[in-house]
Amino acid sequence: MAKSTILYAEDDLDDLYIVEQAFAPFADQINLVHVTDGGSALSCLDRLCAGGQEPCLVLLDINMPVMDGWEALQSIRRSDATSHLPVAVFTTSCRDADAELAKQWNARFFTKPVSFDDLQHLASTFINMCRQKATGK
Repeated sequence: MAKSTILYAEDDLDDLYIVEQAFAPFADQINLVHVTDGGSALSCLDRLCAGGQEPCLVLLDINMPVMDGWEALQSIRRSDATSHLPVAVFTTSCRDADAELAKQWNARFFTKPVSFDDLQHLASTFINMCRQKATGK
């Protein structure tokens, strides 16, 4: 079976490294594609979709340079080509207002966990989201 792709927009390289480690056990199932801002996420998303490699999940940090996660999420939802994609806002924020905004834009909201064990558990949640997209459930 072909690998699924998760597009991860994150400007903090320390966070990226830890997330890569959490996804490492799933390397045979997932290709984690990284970009550093929302604008790059949109460009990469266009390339992936045009190449027949539509991601099973888009993970967006909120606070990024150039274009933040909120702007990227709104652009994804406004585009006919990408509006159907599963998106998760993955951030250090635990503000109810941020969770509500994600919900308004049809995205899941996850606060980045402090412990690596919790991050590994969350990585498996993201993998399950990809499996659900693949099976249509």
